[in-house]
Amino acid sequence: MNETSYWNEVKPQVNGFINQFGLMLGLENLQPPLRLSFSPYVSTGYRTTPEWDGSRTNNWLRSGGMDVKYGINESFTLDATLIPDYGQVVSDNVINNLTPYEIKFTENRPFFTEGIEIFNKAGLFYSRRVGATPAKYNTIRNFAAANTNWEIVKNPSVTQLYNAAKFSGRTEKKLGIGIFNAITAPMHAKLHNRITGKDSTVETEPLANYNIIVLDQALKGRSSVTFTNTNVMRNGSSRDANVTSVDFSLFDKKNTFNVKGAARYSRVYNGSPSEGFATSLQLGKVSGNWQYSLREIVESPYYNSNDLGFLLAPNEVTTIGTLAYKIFKPSKSLLQQSYSFYTKYTRLYKPSAYSDVLVRGTAFWLFKNFWDVTLEKGFVTTQHDYFVLSRDPAAYQRFVKRPSYGYMQLTGSTDSRKKLYFGTDILFADFFNSAPNKYYHRLSASLRYRFSNKFSLELYHRDERETDYIISAGMTSTSQPVVAFVDFTDNESILSGIYNFTSRINLTVRMRHYLSRLDFNRYADVDINGNTATRSGSRTYDNVNLFNTDAFLTWDFRLGSRLILGYKTGWAMMKW
Repeated sequence: MNETSYWNEVKPQVNGFINQFGLMLGLENLQPPLRLSFSPYVSTGYRTTPEWDGSRTNNWLRSGGMDVKYGINESFTLDATLIPDYGQVVSDNVINNLTPYEIKFTENRPFFTEGIEIFNKAGLFYSRRVGATPAKYNTIRNFAAANTNWEIVKNPSVTQLYNAAKFSGRTEKKLGIGIFNAITAPMHAKLHNRITGKDSTVETEPLANYNIIVLDQALKGRSSVTFTNTNVMRNGSSRDANVTSVDFSLFDKKNTFNVKGAARYSRVYNGSPSEGFATSLQLGKVSGNWQYSLREIVESPYYNSNDLGFLLAPNEVTTIGTLAYKIFKPSKSLLQQSYSFYTKYTRLYKPSAYSDVLVRGTAFWLFKNFWDVTLEKGFVTTQHDYFVLSRDPAAYQRFVKRPSYGYMQLTGSTDSRKKLYFGTDILFADFFNSAPNKYYHRLSASLRYRFSNKFSLELYHRDERETDYIISAGMTSTSQPVVAFVDFTDNESILSGIYNFTSRINLTVRMRHYLSRLDFNRYADVDINGNTATRSGSRTYDNVNLFNTDAFLTWDFRLGSRLILGYKTGWAMMKW
């Protein structure tokens, strides 16, 4: 919906909305009821997985567990799950990742989406780390593909979660407390040797314990100070990690100005021990028609929060400045409008060296018919990309140059309250004379129609294309970096729908098709100044073709009782 209603006035020009809530007075001597619920479950299923050699790995799935929610008092709640099964969760939107960075997937598991705000206040909790794909899952698949004498009997693609618990609440003195703990099982792959007839078992993920402790002290107004510690301990000599953070956010009495910052320290034990730090500081005006801010972020080369958090790249110093003018008073045709300017300067922390500069301007209009339009114009200078050649901090002295470009982006949508809803996102880039043969665009559109209160369908399609995109192509025999210039085309289509047979029975279906084509134009050596020189190499291409379907029939046959029938299928075709 495009409308939110409050019984107490919430002024859009004032930063925050909880601080503008009304007060309910005269409520005394209230005795809260017992808050205790048990939700046991059993599940079964059958999974078949095709392998590289044409064989199939078949598994019967069977599990059982329980969810528990206990209200310790009116302020604190304990949630726990024992041997959970998330087979009813929708599949991830897997893509052909050409970047040197990890893809961040959306969390869809209910236990990790409900009541986790306090655990992620410092931005250090990426819940998909818990129960992720075993670290050596692809190692086993690649080994079997390269060694035809071996076949895979079992290779779990998901790490089993033994249990997880979260305890959270806030005291009378406004101290928020959050404690999270999860234990995942050790995972093993089983291989069969066709020649000797013997089996071999390989551990793909060790037993692991994930912990988070958060202390969040609310101060006067909207100010707060937060302490966060995340810790991951793995069995044996496997990698352990710890991250500690102190964050603060301070507002003036009128809630007009804000200063906030953070100081973080990370340490990795075992494996490849390392330690690093990250700091940030931001000053800004956060209320009123004119708003602005200035922020500095510093990350050392070995700062690493990825065992339980998500960090694209360390070893950067980023300076961000923003300026915005927001008009909250409706005009004849507009409910809201805003105009903003954003600039970001990024450089390497060690050695201190330029990376790139981004400048963009954005205009947003919300019309009285609840249609919205956003227009953005930006420019990126020539980039020194230090991460495409290697993610090893010891190799950060080498970079490759990416050409400068300007871009124009248009996004918009119609009134989502209507039966017919349409949204679009269009982006075109211009690389000027720095790369006259280079081209990039991204076009996406979504169309949803609500046929009735029982039935609705939505269709989404995205087309993304770029020529002469630079990717890593390994190293020469003398350990010199090689890159490839590729043309890529990504097409993604998603059809999803829901049909409510009754208020307690519904069917959801989601089908996704993804096609990625990669044409290798040429290979090139990279000199110490980031320039490229074409080298010999044959022109090749890659194709990645994925299709998957998720269908779930859900029946809430009585209060607190649910039956789910699920069907998932997916296939992948790869050519090179």
